[in-house]
Amino acid sequence: MPILSLITFASDNDSRSLGQVLWNLGFEYVLIEGEHWLVHGAPHFSRPTVLLLSTLDDGRNELLTLLSGSAGQGVLGVYSCRESERDEAILSRCSDFLAWPCRQGELRAKLQSVFGDPRGSRAGAADSAITGP
Repeated sequence: MPILSLITFASDNDSRSLGQVLWNLGFEYVLIEGEHWLVHGAPHFSRPTVLLLSTLDDGRNELLTLLSGSAGQGVLGVYSCRESERDEAILSRCSDFLAWPCRQGELRAKLQSVFGDPRGSRAGAADSAITGP
């Protein structure tokens, strides 16, 4: 399984808690701050991507453009329901999406649907509610 990009436009707390659960499920990732990525990162989706969303201000139109067409394939959209309403225009351009926090089993199913099973998975923890540290 290639390393995932976790591109986050959400709080540090949500970013850390989602990252920890990804790791617990056997997915390695690189954490990327979304606004910085849009401005300085030559944005593209070069690897499987988990896109953690909250309220987008300046970069929304650019993100919509990047996700248009086939660029959104291999992108799991995750919106922080603690911080914002979901953005249907962005999420509809992702391969799949879900609300965060969610049950571990739901996240596992979405990840496997979009990215397949991680090799050497450390998965198998009980299906419990994920609320962050």
